[in-house]
This record gives sequence, structure tokens and C-alpha cells, in this order.
Amino acid sequence: MFDTCTCRFTIDEQTFEQVYNQHWEKLYLAALYRLQDTDLAKELVQGIFVSLWERRHTLVITGEVAHYLSRALKLKILEHYRTEQLHERHLDELARQTDDRENTTENHVLLNELRSRVQQLAQALPDQCRRVFELSRVQGLNTREIAVEMVLSEKTVKNHLTRALASFKAML
Repeated sequence: MFDTCTCRFTIDEQTFEQVYNQHWEKLYLAALYRLQDTDLAKELVQGIFVSLWERRHTLVITGEVAHYLSRALKLKILEHYRTEQLHERHLDELARQTDDRENTTENHVLLNELRSRVQQLAQALPDQCRRVFELSRVQGLNTREIAVEMVLSEKTVKNHLTRALASFKAML
């Protein structure tokens, strides 16, 4: 029959049917044992036989057909696990990116709330202190530039900044 072959062969429909009938159930049970999923086991075994049929004109099997089919099943199961693992990694990455986006949105909301609170607190500062704070933190000027613009000493500018930041720290 077709149990051992060490040569190039062409499978006709009748030989393929014999191989299928003889080995399908054994392969299915082996796949089911390893995968614990009836549909997946059927799918992988069917894939092996589809591949066997599609490559019937060029396939070379050395040794017993049962061994060839067992190796093919083992490779299909490993391929399934590899694909599943890759899929899981992609899902984890997508979940992480989604969390990052959600955190980003949450961070934007919190940042806007903080800005609003800082603006309220800045309005409560004395005029000159508020102006020094705005020039420093909003416009990004350094102590020397603020001193020149407001015609104050650098020490006075530093004192105003210290007072503003201490006030924010106490109120926040």
C-alpha cells in the first residue's frame, strides 16, 4: 500500500483517500490531546491533508507516511502556538498603547486643571509679584531679563519668584 516510501511519488485521488481514512482520526486525537480544542484540532489536521493534496506532485516522503504526518502535525501545532504568541504580543502592545493614550488624555485633563488653578492663584498674588511670575513661567524670561524689563534688581525678581512659588506650594 502506501505505509512506507523512500521515493518521489505522485498521489492519485484513491491513494490520498486511503491515507486520509487511515490516518485522519489518529492525527485528530493527537491534536485534540495537545490543543484541548476540537475545532482547532480539526482545522490543523485538515490543513495537513490539504497541504498533502496540494503538494502531491512534488512531495517526497522518506520513511513511513505515519511518521511524516506526525511530524507535520507537530510543526502545525508549533506554528499555531507561535502565531498565537505573536498575536498575544500584538494585543498586549495595543493594550499598552491604548493605556498610554488614555493616560495621555487623563494627563491633559489634569494639566489643564492645574493650569487653571495656577492662573487663579496667580491672580491672587500682588501685582508686581504676579507680573514677575508670568514673565518667568509663562514667557520664559530669566531673572536678568525680567529685572531689565521691570526695572528691578535681580535680587528683587528672585524674591518675587520665591514668594510666588511658596504661595503656590502652600495653596496647591
